[in-house]
Amino acid sequence: MALSVPIAPIEQTEHDQARIWMPEAVNGIFLLKARFLHFAYKKHVHEEFGIGVIEQGAEKFEYQGEMHVAPASSVVTVNPEILHDGAAATDSGFQYRMAYVPAVFVQELLSEVFENTASLRYFSTPVTFDPDLSRRLLYALRLLEQNPDSILEAQSCFFQTTVDLFLRHTYPHHSSKNLLSNPAVIRHACEFIRARVTENISLDEIAREVGVSRFYFLRLFKASTGLSPHAYLMMRRLELAKHLIQQGKTLAQAAYNAGFADQSHLTRHFKAAYGFTPGQFQHAIHP
Repeated sequence: MALSVPIAPIEQTEHDQARIWMPEAVNGIFLLKARFLHFAYKKHVHEEFGIGVIEQGAEKFEYQGEMHVAPASSVVTVNPEILHDGAAATDSGFQYRMAYVPAVFVQELLSEVFENTASLRYFSTPVTFDPDLSRRLLYALRLLEQNPDSILEAQSCFFQTTVDLFLRHTYPHHSSKNLLSNPAVIRHACEFIRARVTENISLDEIAREVGVSRFYFLRLFKASTGLSPHAYLMMRRLELAKHLIQQGKTLAQAAYNAGFADQSHLTRHFKAAYGFTPGQFQHAIHP
Protein backbone atom coordinates (compact mmCIF):
# COMPACT_ATOMS: atom_id res chain seq x y z
CA MET A 1 0.00 0.00 0.00
CA ALA A 2 1.27 3.46 -0.83
CA LEU A 3 2.51 5.49 2.09
CA SER A 4 0.67 8.64 1.03
CA VAL A 5 -2.21 9.58 -1.21
CA PRO A 6 -1.09 12.51 -3.40
CA ILE A 7 -3.74 14.83 -4.72
CA ALA A 8 -3.69 16.58 -8.08
CA PRO A 9 -2.91 20.30 -7.97
CA ILE A 10 -5.77 22.74 -7.64
CA GLU A 11 -6.81 24.92 -10.53
CA GLN A 12 -3.82 27.17 -10.87
CA THR A 13 -2.01 29.91 -12.70
CA GLU A 14 1.42 29.33 -14.21
CA HIS A 15 3.05 29.98 -10.86
CA ASP A 16 0.40 29.08 -8.25
CA GLN A 17 -0.22 25.47 -7.26
CA ALA A 18 -1.00 23.49 -4.15
CA ARG A 19 -1.56 19.90 -3.10
CA ILE A 20 -3.00 18.48 0.11
CA TRP A 21 -3.07 14.88 1.27
CA MET A 22 -3.23 12.61 4.31
CA PRO A 23 -0.15 10.40 4.77
CA GLU A 24 -1.00 6.82 5.66
CA ALA A 25 2.09 6.58 7.86
CA VAL A 26 0.85 9.28 10.25
CA ASN A 27 -2.88 9.15 10.85
CA GLY A 28 -4.82 12.31 11.63
CA ILE A 29 -2.61 14.94 10.04
CA PHE A 30 -2.75 16.79 6.73
CA LEU A 31 0.23 17.70 4.58
CA LEU A 32 0.38 20.66 2.22
CA LYS A 33 2.90 21.37 -0.52
CA ALA A 34 2.46 24.67 -2.33
CA ARG A 35 4.18 27.13 -4.64
CA PHE A 36 2.67 30.62 -4.81
CA LEU A 37 3.56 33.74 -6.72
CA HIS A 38 0.26 35.61 -7.13
CA PHE A 39 -1.99 33.86 -4.61
CA ALA A 40 -2.42 35.49 -1.19
CA TYR A 41 -4.18 33.92 1.78
CA LYS A 42 -6.93 35.92 3.40
CA LYS A 43 -6.81 36.16 7.19
CA HIS A 44 -7.87 32.87 8.75
CA VAL A 45 -7.15 30.45 11.57
CA HIS A 46 -6.54 26.72 11.86
CA GLU A 47 -7.78 24.43 14.59
CA GLU A 48 -4.51 22.53 14.34
CA PHE A 49 -0.86 23.40 14.88
CA GLY A 50 0.89 24.26 11.64
CA ILE A 51 4.56 23.32 11.26
CA GLY A 52 6.53 23.63 8.06
CA VAL A 53 9.58 24.76 6.12
CA ILE A 54 10.09 27.34 3.38
CA GLU A 55 11.85 25.46 0.56
CA GLN A 56 12.40 28.35 -1.84
CA GLY A 57 11.82 32.10 -1.90
CA ALA A 58 10.25 33.89 1.06
CA GLU A 59 6.79 34.27 2.56
CA LYS A 60 5.44 37.34 4.35
CA PHE A 61 2.50 37.18 6.71
CA GLU A 62 0.74 38.99 9.51
CA TYR A 63 0.56 37.02 12.74
CA GLN A 64 -0.99 38.43 15.92
CA GLY A 65 -0.88 41.91 14.45
CA GLU A 66 2.82 41.84 13.49
CA MET A 67 4.41 41.35 10.08
CA HIS A 68 6.91 38.50 9.63
CA VAL A 69 9.07 37.31 6.76
CA ALA A 70 10.07 33.65 6.47
CA PRO A 71 12.97 33.13 4.04
CA ALA A 72 14.14 29.84 2.56
CA SER A 73 15.15 27.20 5.15
CA SER A 74 13.28 28.90 7.99
CA VAL A 75 10.79 26.92 10.05
CA VAL A 76 7.23 28.28 10.13
CA THR A 77 5.06 27.47 13.14
CA VAL A 78 1.46 28.53 13.68
CA ASN A 79 -0.44 28.00 16.93
CA PRO A 80 -4.10 26.91 16.83
CA GLU A 81 -6.71 29.65 16.58
CA ILE A 82 -4.18 32.42 15.79
CA LEU A 83 -5.23 34.77 13.01
CA HIS A 84 -2.79 35.00 10.11
CA ASP A 85 -2.56 35.49 6.35
CA GLY A 86 0.24 34.83 3.85
CA ALA A 87 1.72 35.89 0.51
CA ALA A 88 4.97 35.94 -1.44
CA ALA A 89 7.52 38.33 0.01
CA THR A 90 9.35 38.77 -3.31
CA ASP A 91 8.52 38.82 -7.01
CA SER A 92 9.89 35.29 -7.36
CA GLY A 93 7.27 33.81 -5.02
CA PHE A 94 7.82 31.02 -2.52
CA GLN A 95 7.52 27.25 -2.14
CA TYR A 96 6.84 25.57 1.18
CA ARG A 97 5.60 22.46 2.95
CA MET A 98 3.33 22.34 5.99
CA ALA A 99 1.93 19.70 8.32
CA TYR A 100 -1.33 20.47 10.11
CA VAL A 101 -1.26 18.55 13.38
CA PRO A 102 -4.25 18.35 15.77
CA ALA A 103 -3.65 19.55 19.32
CA VAL A 104 -4.71 16.14 20.67
CA PHE A 105 -2.02 14.51 18.53
CA VAL A 106 0.61 16.91 19.86
CA GLN A 107 -0.44 16.43 23.47
CA GLU A 108 -0.27 12.66 23.13
CA LEU A 109 3.14 12.88 21.46
CA LEU A 110 4.50 15.09 24.25
CA SER A 111 2.86 13.26 27.16
CA GLU A 112 5.99 11.25 27.90
CA VAL A 113 8.32 14.23 27.46
CA PHE A 114 6.81 16.90 29.70
CA GLU A 115 5.59 16.26 33.22
CA ASN A 116 2.80 18.84 32.95
CA THR A 117 0.50 17.58 30.20
CA ALA A 118 -2.60 19.33 31.53
CA SER A 119 -1.90 22.22 29.20
CA LEU A 120 -0.46 22.38 25.71
CA ARG A 121 2.79 24.02 24.79
CA TYR A 122 2.72 26.86 22.26
CA PHE A 123 5.30 28.17 19.83
CA SER A 124 6.94 31.40 20.96
CA THR A 125 7.48 32.79 17.44
CA PRO A 126 6.04 31.98 14.00
CA VAL A 127 9.43 32.06 12.24
CA THR A 128 12.35 30.06 13.62
CA PHE A 129 15.92 29.90 12.33
CA ASP A 130 17.18 26.48 13.37
CA PRO A 131 19.24 24.84 10.58
CA ASP A 132 19.23 21.39 12.21
CA LEU A 133 15.45 21.28 12.68
CA SER A 134 14.81 22.86 9.29
CA ARG A 135 16.83 20.14 7.56
CA ARG A 136 15.24 17.32 9.56
CA LEU A 137 11.70 18.60 9.22
CA LEU A 138 12.04 19.07 5.47
CA TYR A 139 13.45 15.54 5.18
CA ALA A 140 10.57 14.12 7.22
CA LEU A 141 7.91 15.94 5.18
CA ARG A 142 9.49 14.84 1.91
CA LEU A 143 9.73 11.30 3.20
CA LEU A 144 6.00 11.23 3.92
CA GLU A 145 5.37 12.18 0.29
CA GLN A 146 7.81 9.88 -1.46
CA ASN A 147 6.51 6.42 -0.46
CA PRO A 148 9.74 5.31 1.28
CA ASP A 149 10.62 1.68 1.75
CA SER A 150 10.20 1.97 5.51
CA ILE A 151 7.05 3.32 7.16
CA LEU A 152 8.95 3.01 10.43
CA GLU A 153 11.57 5.47 9.19
CA ALA A 154 8.93 7.95 8.06
CA GLN A 155 7.10 7.79 11.37
CA SER A 156 10.26 7.97 13.44
CA CYS A 157 11.61 10.98 11.55
CA PHE A 158 8.38 12.95 11.79
CA PHE A 159 7.64 12.11 15.43
CA GLN A 160 11.16 12.82 16.70
CA THR A 161 11.50 16.04 14.73
CA THR A 162 8.12 17.26 15.99
CA VAL A 163 9.05 16.49 19.59
CA ASP A 164 12.39 18.29 19.23
CA LEU A 165 10.66 21.29 17.68
CA PHE A 166 8.35 21.56 20.69
CA LEU A 167 11.23 20.97 23.11
CA ARG A 168 13.32 23.79 21.68
CA HIS A 169 10.84 26.43 20.64
CA THR A 170 7.70 26.31 22.80
CA TYR A 171 6.56 27.33 26.25
CA PRO A 172 3.80 25.99 28.56
CA HIS A 173 0.54 27.77 28.04
CA HIS A 174 -2.95 27.23 29.45
CA SER A 175 -4.79 29.15 26.76
CA SER A 176 -3.87 30.78 23.49
CA LYS A 177 -2.72 34.38 23.70
CA ASN A 178 -5.58 35.87 21.76
CA LEU A 179 -8.11 34.39 24.17
CA LEU A 180 -6.15 35.48 27.24
CA SER A 181 -6.17 39.06 26.04
CA ASN A 182 -9.86 39.07 25.19
CA PRO A 183 -12.39 40.38 27.70
CA ALA A 184 -15.35 38.29 28.80
CA VAL A 185 -17.66 40.01 26.35
CA ILE A 186 -15.58 38.76 23.40
CA ARG A 187 -15.54 35.23 24.76
CA HIS A 188 -19.31 35.37 25.09
CA ALA A 189 -19.71 36.77 21.58
CA CYS A 190 -17.51 34.08 20.04
CA GLU A 191 -19.49 31.36 21.82
CA PHE A 192 -22.75 32.91 20.64
CA ILE A 193 -21.56 33.07 17.02
CA ARG A 194 -20.31 29.48 17.16
CA ALA A 195 -23.65 28.30 18.54
CA ARG A 196 -25.57 29.99 15.71
CA VAL A 197 -22.97 29.70 12.98
CA THR A 198 -25.41 28.60 10.25
CA GLU A 199 -27.98 31.30 10.99
CA ASN A 200 -28.30 34.76 9.48
CA ILE A 201 -27.64 36.51 12.78
CA SER A 202 -27.51 40.29 13.05
CA LEU A 203 -25.18 42.68 14.80
CA ASP A 204 -28.12 43.74 16.98
CA GLU A 205 -28.62 40.17 18.19
CA ILE A 206 -24.98 39.70 19.12
CA ALA A 207 -24.70 43.07 20.87
CA ARG A 208 -27.91 42.41 22.78
CA GLU A 209 -26.68 38.96 23.80
CA VAL A 210 -23.40 40.30 25.24
CA GLY A 211 -24.97 43.43 26.72
CA VAL A 212 -23.15 46.25 24.93
CA SER A 213 -23.98 48.73 22.14
CA ARG A 214 -23.51 47.72 18.51
CA PHE A 215 -20.81 50.27 17.80
CA TYR A 216 -18.85 49.56 20.95
CA PHE A 217 -19.03 45.84 20.19
CA LEU A 218 -17.73 46.33 16.64
CA ARG A 219 -14.69 48.27 17.84
CA LEU A 220 -14.02 45.85 20.70
CA PHE A 221 -14.36 42.73 18.55
CA LYS A 222 -12.06 44.03 15.84
CA ALA A 223 -9.44 45.15 18.36
CA SER A 224 -9.54 41.82 20.18
CA THR A 225 -9.68 39.34 17.29
CA GLY A 226 -8.41 41.26 14.29
CA LEU A 227 -11.62 40.37 12.45
CA SER A 228 -15.04 41.84 11.91
CA PRO A 229 -17.89 39.77 13.40
CA HIS A 230 -18.92 38.75 9.87
CA ALA A 231 -15.39 37.63 8.96
CA TYR A 232 -15.25 35.59 12.18
CA LEU A 233 -18.62 34.01 11.32
CA MET A 234 -17.38 33.04 7.85
CA MET A 235 -14.20 31.59 9.33
CA ARG A 236 -16.23 29.39 11.65
CA ARG A 237 -18.46 28.30 8.78
CA LEU A 238 -15.36 27.19 6.90
CA GLU A 239 -14.22 25.09 9.86
CA LEU A 240 -17.69 23.54 10.06
CA ALA A 241 -17.63 22.79 6.33
CA LYS A 242 -14.27 21.04 6.74
CA HIS A 243 -15.70 18.82 9.50
CA LEU A 244 -18.76 18.00 7.39
CA ILE A 245 -16.60 17.03 4.42
CA GLN A 246 -14.53 14.82 6.72
CA GLN A 247 -17.75 13.14 7.83
CA GLY A 248 -18.55 12.21 4.23
CA LYS A 249 -21.01 14.93 3.26
CA THR A 250 -21.05 16.00 -0.37
CA LEU A 251 -19.69 19.44 -1.16
CA ALA A 252 -23.19 20.73 -1.80
CA GLN A 253 -24.42 19.30 1.51
CA ALA A 254 -21.42 20.70 3.39
CA ALA A 255 -22.00 24.14 1.89
CA TYR A 256 -25.69 24.17 2.78
CA ASN A 257 -25.26 22.70 6.27
CA ALA A 258 -22.46 25.14 7.09
CA GLY A 259 -24.52 28.17 6.17
CA PHE A 260 -23.14 29.04 2.74
CA ALA A 261 -25.44 30.20 -0.05
CA ASP A 262 -24.28 27.42 -2.37
CA GLN A 263 -21.27 25.29 -3.29
CA SER A 264 -19.58 28.02 -5.32
CA HIS A 265 -19.89 30.36 -2.34
CA LEU A 266 -18.12 27.78 -0.17
CA THR A 267 -15.45 27.14 -2.80
CA ARG A 268 -14.60 30.81 -3.18
CA HIS A 269 -14.13 31.38 0.55
CA PHE A 270 -12.46 28.00 1.16
CA LYS A 271 -9.77 28.52 -1.47
CA ALA A 272 -9.10 32.10 -0.35
CA ALA A 273 -8.54 30.93 3.24
CA TYR A 274 -6.69 27.64 2.79
CA GLY A 275 -5.07 27.77 -0.65
CA PHE A 276 -6.87 24.68 -1.97
CA THR A 277 -10.46 23.92 -2.93
CA PRO A 278 -13.06 21.89 -0.99
CA GLY A 279 -12.80 19.28 -3.74
CA GLN A 280 -9.09 18.87 -3.11
CA PHE A 281 -9.75 18.54 0.61
CA GLN A 282 -12.49 15.97 -0.05
CA HIS A 283 -10.18 13.86 -2.23
CA ALA A 284 -7.46 13.98 0.42
CA ILE A 285 -9.85 12.34 2.89
CA HIS A 286 -11.82 10.11 0.52
CA PRO A 287 -9.43 9.29 -2.35
